[in-house]
Amino acid sequence: MVEEKKRNVQANMLNVSYTKDEIILFLGMKEAAGSDSDKVAVHLSRSIRLSPSNAKNLHIQLKNLIHTYESKYGLIHQQSPQPSALPPIQSQSTKPSLSKDEKPDRKTGLLFQLIKSLKVEVGLERSFKIKHGVLLNNRYLLGISKKSLGQRADERLIETCSLMGTPKALLDIFKQYLPQAHYVHFGFEENEKATVYKVYLEFFETIKEEIEKGRHRPGPALLHLGLKWDVSNPARQSITHYTWYPWLSSREILQRVSHILEPERGAAARQAAEQLISLALARIPDRDILYLEVTEEGNPRRSFDINVYRANLQVMEAYPLLSMLCRRHSIPFDTFHSLYDGIKMKRFGHLAAGVDREGNSFFTTYYGV
Repeated sequence: MVEEKKRNVQANMLNVSYTKDEIILFLGMKEAAGSDSDKVAVHLSRSIRLSPSNAKNLHIQLKNLIHTYESKYGLIHQQSPQPSALPPIQSQSTKPSLSKDEKPDRKTGLLFQLIKSLKVEVGLERSFKIKHGVLLNNRYLLGISKKSLGQRADERLIETCSLMGTPKALLDIFKQYLPQAHYVHFGFEENEKATVYKVYLEFFETIKEEIEKGRHRPGPALLHLGLKWDVSNPARQSITHYTWYPWLSSREILQRVSHILEPERGAAARQAAEQLISLALARIPDRDILYLEVTEEGNPRRSFDINVYRANLQVMEAYPLLSMLCRRHSIPFDTFHSLYDGIKMKRFGHLAAGVDREGNSFFTTYYGV
């Protein structure tokens, strides 16, 4: 005898995610917004985890059921997704676009239009930065595969950098390293003092080829080279090295975090690293956590970056960590939640923390690729 136990869950919003071993359905209820609000609040009520084979069976059954339903009752008209409360540039699939009501400033708009003119698929990643008393969220990265640009890829990317106003010294470095890169990321950041453009060269495919040749754990390797400058004062520029330490255990990662940061000032950073790694290890092995260390020439910049995209976490799962960081850095509750409520169902990417080029502690959370 089978005892029937069921729980009815009503949902008007649906999202999906996956890992190697499971497909996850997130069900939630969207609250009606006031007439003077452009924000949409969604409360997650249930997540359903399926094996890939069961998910595929569900897909087949739904497809057949919908075909039968539409044959009997007519076509189902799909509703357009509601906009979430996000800063200036919106995302449609992997291609960034602007909503009708948004009017980006000239500097944001220029970069957006330059990347859009390349007419290729673009990966969009957002981030927000926490410093003492300040939360900065007008930040994004637009990533492009060189392969998608065809035979003139290098030429077109150099032209884009020139039109951005890349300082000559940085443009020369970009030209030097571009042939070795497989991906290029264009960034924008608005902070308390300046508007900053960024260009990152990524060398992952080259590193991957070297790893596949060897049998032992590979040594540290330059994964990203970042070129950054103040749009209003291009003489203020920096070159940032992002060094990847492959296949570290969680214990080794925390040891390196403790080593690069001062004991007292690095306490919050170590605690944040421990919490994030603990979340990630519930879904992925140590080897799938990417650990990078970040340095810049000629200034005290010293930080780490822990990338857990492969864990397929949502931002809401890191809420205790993020709220702790905001409290420690005197970020008002309402300031944090005005951002958090719009991104909590986005995919959590990576956390950077340490000391910036001016010697101040910071934390940056990346999400949403």
